[in-house]
Amino acid sequence: LLSTGGRRIGVLAVRPNKEDLQTVARLAATRGLHVPIDRTYPLEEVPEALRRIGHGRSLGKMIIEIN
Repeated sequence: LLSTGGRRIGVLAVRPNKEDLQTVARLAATRGLHVPIDRTYPLEEVPEALRRIGHGRSLGKMIIEIN
């Protein structure tokens, strides 16, 4: 766990192994994974998306639409 400017940042490091990758693949194939999505942005609004992430306001993954 790191702390910078009053913000805490967690770091997770793991060694990939075959069993874990097979479990993730199975969950993905059966829709057993839930990935929270915060917002979808058009490509031209990427700077705003990065600001949102940088300010710690993101509550999930950001999707960037490329049309």
